[in-house]
Amino acid sequence: MKSDVCMIVEGSYPYVVGGVSTWVHDLITSLKEISFSVVYIGVTRKHDENPKYILPKNVIDYREIHLLDPVKYYGPSLKQKKKAWAELELFLNELSENNWARFETVLNLLRPDRSSSLTPHDIL
Repeated sequence: MKSDVCMIVEGSYPYVVGGVSTWVHDLITSLKEISFSVVYIGVTRKHDENPKYILPKNVIDYREIHLLDPVKYYGPSLKQKKKAWAELELFLNELSENNWARFETVLNLLRPDRSSSLTPHDIL
């Protein structure tokens, strides 16, 4: 479902009473004709156990992102991309000397249509 507004809240609503959480809750409840999605960004699941606010009916989507939770990766093994990593490392080393000779090679390493390509997930 598509909402009218997406609110990204960090470390507050719906787990903390007062301050930003009160403002967010009051805004959502006073705008009943507007639909909201809320994305909560927190530290860990253990830290955020019991919500202090009940989400109003006009919150049609709620998601949580916990920064210290392990990330599940379902792509090819990073070991299978050893050559790509070596090329990227060479490029970065040469780039520090203002040598851009491997730039096109690195661009090809980032192409999504190859199983040996590096993804943003790999790099991050």
